[in-house]
Amino acid sequence: MDSISEYDERQLKLMHECLSSFEKNQIELSSLIGSLEFLLNAMESVDEEWENKFFKEATILESINAIEVMEESEKETLKFNKNESIELLSKAVLSLKSLIQNELGSQ
Repeated sequence: MDSISEYDERQLKLMHECLSSFEKNQIELSSLIGSLEFLLNAMESVDEEWENKFFKEATILESINAIEVMEESEKETLKFNKNESIELLSKAVLSLKSLIQNELGSQ
């Protein structure tokens, strides 16, 4: 994005707040995913390359959430390492925050 509108800047800041709230265990993963998708869709102008990077990281969040939901509903536990899950989530959240901060800083 060359120049970010005030409206899009607000959406990016809200995304960043959601990610921070997730890191502080104030919202659940499913809520984070829904909020990020909603805010991204609400943006007026999104650079395609940035959006692809954003989706790559958001897909990690969605995949982990799907596995956690399946584990809760299945009678047998899936072979999924919780520590790996936490590490993947942390990396994805940090990457998303970095993407957002870079966009906000590029104004």
